[in-house]
Amino acid sequence: MARKKVPEWVEELLLPRLNELEGRIKALESKCEHAAATGGGEVGERIESLAKDTGHEFESVRTEFGGLRNEIVSFRNESLSKFDTVDARIAGVRNELITRLEALDLRFQSLNSRLDSLDERIAVMEKIAEFDARLEALESEGKSKSKSKEEETD
Repeated sequence: MARKKVPEWVEELLLPRLNELEGRIKALESKCEHAAATGGGEVGERIESLAKDTGHEFESVRTEFGGLRNEIVSFRNESLSKFDTVDARIAGVRNELITRLEALDLRFQSLNSRLDSLDERIAVMEKIAEFDARLEALESEGKSKSKSKEEETD
């Protein structure tokens, strides 16, 4: 008998509550079915609006990335142009230096030939000076001999 009283008690207390919950679940299911049949209603509109906003945001991000890509390409081209200008300037300076160094080499070659010519002239001048000294010595020796002969004759 005790066993029978416990289920009745449980049935009396829980059955009305379970029936109430079952009714609520059915009502919720019918609302969901109605919302699905009418295109989602307000939830569907919100989802569509969110999808549009998200699409606009993605398009905005794509546009910004496209702008950044264009700026990067422009910066790259500008940098390459500046590098080409610098390379051309360096080549110009290099060519000018080569030209000036070649001119300097020609001047040094000219100076070297002049120095060689001066060395030859100095050698000739030293020989002439040596001949002049000998000639003077001979002349003075010749004068002294002629004076001594004159004195002897006198």
